[in-house]
Amino acid sequence: MTARPPKLLSKTFRSVFWLALRIDPAAAIRGLGWVIRGKRVRGWNRLCVVAAKNPLCFSTWARVAEHRQIENFCAGEVGVDPRYQCVIIDENLVNSEDVRATVESVSRAFGDDVVIWSGTQIAGTRPYDQEAGLARLIAMLSETAATEWLLPIRAGDVLSPSTGEILRHAQAHQPDAEILYWDEDVRRGSGRALPWIKPDWDTLLFLARDVLMGACIVRLAAAAVSKDAQSDASLPGAGIAATLSAIVETPGASTPVHIPFILTHRSPPLPDPNLTSGLDEIAMHGAGRVRATQGDRWAWRNVVPADPADWPAVSIIIPTRDRHTLLEMCIDSVRRITYAGAVEILIVDNDSTDAATHALFKRYRESGLARVVSAPGDFNFSRLNNLAAKEANGSMLCLLNNDIEALDGEWLSAMVRHAVREEVGAVGAQLLYPDGSVQHAGVVIGIGGAAGHFGKGARPDDDHYGSWIGVTRCVSAVTAACLVVRRDLYMAVGGFDEDNFAVAFNDVDFCLRLDQHGYRNVYVAQARLVHHESQSRGLDDTPQKSARFLQELGALRQRWNTDTYRDARFSPLFSRTSEACVLEFQA
Repeated sequence: MTARPPKLLSKTFRSVFWLALRIDPAAAIRGLGWVIRGKRVRGWNRLCVVAAKNPLCFSTWARVAEHRQIENFCAGEVGVDPRYQCVIIDENLVNSEDVRATVESVSRAFGDDVVIWSGTQIAGTRPYDQEAGLARLIAMLSETAATEWLLPIRAGDVLSPSTGEILRHAQAHQPDAEILYWDEDVRRGSGRALPWIKPDWDTLLFLARDVLMGACIVRLAAAAVSKDAQSDASLPGAGIAATLSAIVETPGASTPVHIPFILTHRSPPLPDPNLTSGLDEIAMHGAGRVRATQGDRWAWRNVVPADPADWPAVSIIIPTRDRHTLLEMCIDSVRRITYAGAVEILIVDNDSTDAATHALFKRYRESGLARVVSAPGDFNFSRLNNLAAKEANGSMLCLLNNDIEALDGEWLSAMVRHAVREEVGAVGAQLLYPDGSVQHAGVVIGIGGAAGHFGKGARPDDDHYGSWIGVTRCVSAVTAACLVVRRDLYMAVGGFDEDNFAVAFNDVDFCLRLDQHGYRNVYVAQARLVHHESQSRGLDDTPQKSARFLQELGALRQRWNTDTYRDARFSPLFSRTSEACVLEFQA
């Protein structure tokens, strides 16, 4: 559920208002005015969106809001009393003061429930020989009585004082978990910055950047059986990373459990993801490769699956009504694709009357560039795509709006590489507005009680909150403005729902049905296109269109409970009221 706005004079409200006032005074005063006039939700949401642009927003959230969310999570008693073994990874011979800071934070978080191992002689730790190899270290840890969990942490990194209490409650709710992991940020002086807020487990995200090492606990029993990963690693850091990789890739292994709190505070410099052992070998179960990308704050490795043995034929479906210049721009850009398989273009004509548009249709038909499928009647986006899907010759469908402009020739290949995989459902692209800001980087279920585009309005190279935008990852849904899916899969789940979602939310409903059938939907960050949104269809700005939208919104909420839906591909630390990636200040 969406949190209620705070009281007008509360510390939380004052903090957010001042953040907004300092970054955009006019917008802050306008938001305050809405609150005073009784439009509390609208005003509060506006203040939060503006405040999020302030560089001090995260540190303010950590000071005024984080502790309340932790208190709510840890409410009540649990009958769990786990014991831990913490291994400090100090292979780079860091300053002993950094090691001491780590030791003190671990002791403060766990008290007497932890045994701390370090390669550096520090009071309160047990020594281990880093040159002896991981296998020997695991054996030594296993001999220590009454401990079942391994906590690896890099020297210089520190834990939140609440870590032990949060883990006790998390383990009580997830007693069968083999790995539990959490969020992290970076130490900056005496403060904190650059939060990496993570979703629930996603193998694609794990391959992009190791979400586990230094921010997780793993059962010693699970680590001990990963002999192959241990035998090749002489240094504990690389060996533990490889062991974690081996555990999550073991058939039948339990899925790592995400704890949505920032418990690890990293010490610069941040670890290089290209040094994470084992990820290349397990990429997409050995069927893919990893391509490194570098952000200003975070480094990432985007997964590129192997090329299919035979590239499937693709039918690109483009519904349209008049607007010949828009359609011509779209198709001219599509013609630049460098796709290795066969491609056909199906234009779905929904009652075009413009002579220039019909002349364009004729030119495309005569040149063999495209087929034109007639679909008269009221605009029903779902019906148009379903009709074309039945007419399509390709085994792969690409649903494409007529207001899409491709930026290069590689986008279709990048999407098909994922779409051909048997576990994958719908595949979406990164869509940009003409000004270069993000229009689509995956759809989040539950935003506004319905669904919304993650990071809408951000810049594509923005590293805000760990660069969700620039990383190929699993999402709950993708927009049908550019969506690739296998034709047999489209038909198997019934295509788009023409009756309940003629215009809005048809893609969301379709993707959720794919998810319900066990398929994962993927957002491909490397596939970039421009979306001149709704220039052909127009906006929902008439009474009839507004009524239709509200009816479809009601259908979405009734079918998928989006008022209370908890999107595992999102984070509860983010507000459900905004697409702009805003931290939730209310508990």
